[in-house]
Amino acid sequence: MRVVAAVAAGLRDFSAELAQIAEGVLGPSQWEHGIGFPDIIGPSSDWFLDYFQRQFGRTPDYIAAGSFATGLVLAECIRRASSLDDEKLRNTASDVDCNTFYGRFRIDPRTGLQTGHQALLIRWQGGQKIVLPQSPTLGGIDRATALHSLLLTSAINCAGGREVCALSLYALFLLALAGSVTCNSTRPR
Repeated sequence: MRVVAAVAAGLRDFSAELAQIAEGVLGPSQWEHGIGFPDIIGPSSDWFLDYFQRQFGRTPDYIAAGSFATGLVLAECIRRASSLDDEKLRNTASDVDCNTFYGRFRIDPRTGLQTGHQALLIRWQGGQKIVLPQSPTLGGIDRATALHSLLLTSAINCAGGREVCALSLYALFLLALAGSVTCNSTRPR
């Protein structure tokens, strides 16, 4: 079994730029419309999608969704702290454990690292992103290893300078697939 994954696969432009080459590629995504969470603060995913499309004339990607969700979490911290003081906000953020349309927010009180949010794993099929199940394994691929590998991988910039052309498409999962994957790096032409 050969698996190709790319960090940039979670972006909408990935398939538009690579067309058929994107078929079957796995990647992480921090947010996809249609994935719901219980007891959210702020608006729903549907509201965000509709509002963003009206304002900007295009569908938001997870970067836009994450930026908006950051504002929601900051507003919640300000509400709880009743202050704009950096130290008070940081201490309040350490206590916040909430969901937005983007997912769960929870940070480690000591380090400040995000511990609540879980990345989604997507696969391109027929020009569409398909969110894969949140199961521990995906057809023999260890989900945690796959996401860890994807998040550690960085893309290179193509000579043409196009943003999405930063897709070197490294083959991953050497640990999960125990050598059944060859590691290739290809640059779209």
